Amino acid sequence: MSTIRNVTIFRHSMSDGAGTIADVLVDRGADIALIDTFDHDFSGLDPLKPDLLVVLGGACGIYQRDLYPFLNHEIDAVRTRIDAGRPVLGICLGAQMIAAACGEDVYKGPRGEELGWHDLVLTDAGKNSVARYFDNTSTRVMQRHGDTFNLPKRATRLASTVKYENQIYAIDNHVLAFQCHVEVTPRIMHSWSVGLAHRAASGDLDLNGLRADTDHWLPKMQAQTRLCLNEWLEQCGS
Repeated sequence: MSTIRNVTIFRHSMSDGAGTIADVLVDRGADIALIDTFDHDFSGLDPLKPDLLVVLGGACGIYQRDLYPFLNHEIDAVRTRIDAGRPVLGICLGAQMIAAACGEDVYKGPRGEELGWHDLVLTDAGKNSVARYFDNTSTRVMQRHGDTFNLPKRATRLASTVKYENQIYAIDNHVLAFQCHVEVTPRIMHSWSVGLAHRAASGDLDLNGLRADTDHWLPKMQAQTRLCLNEWLEQCGS
């Protein structure tokens, strides 16, 4: 049985929620401590104490640590946990942070932004991992990022998109990282659609098209996210 009972979540803005991840953890009886890292005092944080650390997405880039020094504290915490073999789950910025904690570069994506619902292509390793639940025959996944990163040398790539190859990766059984946003819920997507109002007004985004795609793919992805996380939590907590 999984021993994941106490979970700490790093959040980088008020609009970036844990969504389906939190739903799964609550259903499994976990206690969740939510830390808003942008105004948190890290001096008393023991990064090894929680059974699981979840690092969510955010607008800032890893390369902006001088502007957002709290990122340094997070990277240190993530590195400590990875080195100790303690479970870490990263989403978008969280996946980039895990790469940075492993000594890899994070940078603006040379192929531009990836936004909307996209197919994943599984690697051979991914087909035999929890990433298999996101095979493009089952669902598309939500993307909202402009940065990418070099894959950690210790990691195994599990899934890619046509635009960016590092979409899901794992380090042994205790680290799972998603560049894509498998956590989103209808509420999160509604919030994001408001945040994208300037893009819709400029004609840079087909918001009605995004909403139609969301109506179609989101229920499918949420179901697959639940299957994926429940299986991984059993593995990393055993």
